[in-house]
Amino acid sequence: MLLDKILVALKTRRILSYKDLAQNLKVDQTLIKAAINQLDHMGYLQKVNTGCNMCKECSKSNIKINEMHVWVLSKEGKDYLKGMKNPS
Repeated sequence: MLLDKILVALKTRRILSYKDLAQNLKVDQTLIKAAINQLDHMGYLQKVNTGCNMCKECSKSNIKINEMHVWVLSKEGKDYLKGMKNPS
């Protein structure tokens, strides 16, 4: 199941973008975004950084707030993975 594969990938690999995750799982980026939103809605992911815009000299200073964020597994997501028989 794609949602399970995303959770495993986020736990075990360094994923830097939707594109990285899509390439890693060999699916379309749009599908990845929808699946991430579903996992967030289910409470399995947690958004930990919503951008900053604090450093004017930073190359990312023109990124709008909430455009850049980091997803990590929530406690519920980690518990779900622990309950899986064969997370691969």
